Amino acid sequence: MTSSSASEDESIKEYAFPLMGTRFLVRGEGLDEEDVRAAVELGKKINSACSDYDATSELMKLNHWPENQPFILSPILKDVLAEALTISKLTEGAYDPTVGWHTWNWRKSRRDHTLPKLEAIAKAKAATGWNQLVLNSEESTITKLLPNMRIDLGGIAKGYTADSILSLLQQRGIKKASVAAGGDLCLGKAPSGKEGWAVSLKTLDAENKLVPQQLLLVDKGISTSGDIHQWIEIEGKRYSHIVDAATGLGLERRISATVIADKTTWSDALATALCVRPDIMEKLVKEAGIKAWIVLEDENGQNQLIKSSNADN
Repeated sequence: MTSSSASEDESIKEYAFPLMGTRFLVRGEGLDEEDVRAAVELGKKINSACSDYDATSELMKLNHWPENQPFILSPILKDVLAEALTISKLTEGAYDPTVGWHTWNWRKSRRDHTLPKLEAIAKAKAATGWNQLVLNSEESTITKLLPNMRIDLGGIAKGYTADSILSLLQQRGIKKASVAAGGDLCLGKAPSGKEGWAVSLKTLDAENKLVPQQLLLVDKGISTSGDIHQWIEIEGKRYSHIVDAATGLGLERRISATVIADKTTWSDALATALCVRPDIMEKLVKEAGIKAWIVLEDENGQNQLIKSSNADN
């Protein structure tokens, strides 16, 4: 998935910077280096709250916090966790921020090319459950009800950061802007003289081949999760990089989901959720107002395209 309209317009400036293990690309009319510095600082602030790679982050302090003891949250982490728990409930746990030990196990498995031990999977399952994480919005606290619970915000933090950076740019007067972060795109007002930001996503043609589909989007978030080409083979079986908390292993099906939502925070998390539970697509259309495209490989090795009922509207 890519956005192309900005690069063709000299009135739009673009700046790239590394953040959260990926490349952020900020584009906008009237964008200057001071705006980008402010964006980078905001991104670093969010990362210091949400990273599970940084041992000194606020999230890692929460991960080491004992169960049944309220943990006081910063405004950023409170906001991200509130969104994460709302989405977890909506997706019936297909997106779950408490899968931290599962993702930790799977990172190790991908690195070592060995499956997690059954004992490690069992321990991870015992520490997983979004409904065992209690947010008190009035007190700005969160309480883990399970021992050894580990939270991972990797499926939502980039989208949230893209939303936050776009909001910052708009506050600074840069209304016609976009923020790309890995598989996430946050799009503001349309560039001058255009109907929207040109976005390309992968779909299937009449011959069942992957081809790009062009869309024009304004004030939306769009995310792609999963990759029908991104696999690792362990003990003769192929697995995805996306972990299914029900098994503690990477998904065995080849699947990719693209979601358009009002916020990139939501498109980010819901794209991951649809890779795990493609059957809830129409529920998300009805209750979250998304559009979605899923490409998956069937048992015969053929690509199949599933589109939400409103995808062509």
